[in-house]
Order: sequence, then structure tokens, then C-alpha cells
Amino acid sequence: MKVYKGNTGWVRVLIIALPYIIVVGLFQLIAHVILGIDTSEIGKFSISENLAHKVLILLFSLLGTVSVVWLFVKTIDRRKLIGIGLQLKGFKHYLTGGLLLGVICIGLGFLILLMLGQVKVTSFDFSASDLILSIAIFTFVSLSEEILCRGYILRNLMISFNRYLALFISSLLFAALHLANSHLGWIGFTNLFLAGITLGLPYIYTKNLWFPIGMHLTWNLAQAVLGFNVSGNTSYSIIRISNSGSPILHGGEFGFEGSIICTIISLATIVALWRYFSGKEKAKCIAHKAQVDLLYKP
Repeated sequence: MKVYKGNTGWVRVLIIALPYIIVVGLFQLIAHVILGIDTSEIGKFSISENLAHKVLILLFSLLGTVSVVWLFVKTIDRRKLIGIGLQLKGFKHYLTGGLLLGVICIGLGFLILLMLGQVKVTSFDFSASDLILSIAIFTFVSLSEEILCRGYILRNLMISFNRYLALFISSLLFAALHLANSHLGWIGFTNLFLAGITLGLPYIYTKNLWFPIGMHLTWNLAQAVLGFNVSGNTSYSIIRISNSGSPILHGGEFGFEGSIICTIISLATIVALWRYFSGKEKAKCIAHKAQVDLLYKP
């Protein structure tokens, strides 16, 4: 990994903010013009919006994100874009693990809410085309947010601060990016912060994005498929549900991320991930020390 001189990582995070807003906004504007959508609706995703339209808009948002991050990585950080953690070779198992963990977390939450009588399944609506479009939507979202929030922001904050403080700050910024989302309350904001911790923990140990990308994708997709709103946004659902209990438990209009059940599952996941990755790091250090001791043994 390239070693940076000075303590300027946090400065890079501040500098990228305005260019990111401008560049991604321009890319979204292009997508809206192509689709013939009123440009005043940029950034808004209503229940009636065509899924194919949303796919194109989010694709252009991803292209905008990659463009501005690539420009900063190349000109300011002076490294290759893949160096922010996009190397897949040797990390495929982390991608698989992330994809699986996202499904487990949301599936567990759904089952708990069903058993508590907080949600009820009302109908099913399977559409292969809509499912494929939804997968594309949440793939673009996970790539965009992970490249920006973990690949650039968290990585640079770790240059300036202790990695755990960097994780805390980046998670606050990640939650703050969702402040404009509909129906966001204090539980939802807390859970978004915890999501930032959950997604960032693997990164501070591995410096690789594929675990958080995989988990982010299936975390969002599973919520949508199971009938929840995703961070206040509606999407295609295979299972249609109705909320029949307390919004504190089922999350209300914000979706599962507005639920205290999500808070508990997130905290448990954070502990599990911390123990797993810190344990691997400790074992690696012990193995390295043993090799060094053997090498210099008189």
C-alpha cells in the first residue's frame, strides 16, 4: 500500500465533497434529459417511477461517482483506482460472504417480525424482469456508495486518524448522506450509522471493497424483495406485506432500517465481524512473528 506523507487524508475528504455533488448532479441531469423526465425531479424516486428509468439514472450516478473518485485518486492521491480496494483476485470469498450475510441479516429480521406479528404477508407478485431491474438498481447503489464512502472517504480518513475513529467519522457521513430520505427518524439514522460501521469494519482490516459491496447489495435487495421500503424509498417487492404493530418494531414507512430489531441485528453483526476480522489479523501477526523468530533463531 502506498504510504502518504503528512496528515492530509481528511483534507481530501473535504475537497471532494463539492466536485462530487456537481459531477454526479451533471450525470443525473444527462440521464433525465435522455429519459425526458422533468429535471426538477433529480434525486427523487417516487413510487410511480419506472424501474427502467431508475436503472438508467442510477447507472449515470455510478458513472459520475466513479469519474470524480477516479479523477481525485489519479491527480491528488496519485494511485490507480483499483488501489482503493477494487481488486477482486484473492477476495472473491469476501464478496460471497458479504452477499450471504446481507441476506441472513434481513431474512432474520423479517422472520422475527413475522413471529412477533408486526408484519403480515398479504400477497405475492413475482416478475422476472422487475427482479432483474431491481438487482441492477441495488448493484449500482452499492457500488456508488461503497466506492465513495469506504473506498475514498474511509481510506483517506485512515491516513489522518486511528482506523476506528476514521470508521466512526465515515459512518456518520454515510448516515448524513441519507438525511433527505423520506420518513427518516432517529432510529433510522442510528441504523444507517450502524450500517456504516458494519460495512466499514471489513474494509479497515482488509482494505478491500468486495465484502461491503456484496453485503450492501443484498441488504438492500432483500429488504425490497421482502416488502420493506429501503431507507424510505419504495421499490419492486415479490412479497407484499402490511404493518400491523408498532413502527418502532417494524420500521414504518422508512422500512426495516427504521426498526429497533434492525438495531439489535446490526449490533450483533458488528460484534461478529469485529471478532472475525480482528481474530484473522491477530492470527496473521502471530504467524508473521513466528516466521521472523524462526528466521533469526540462533
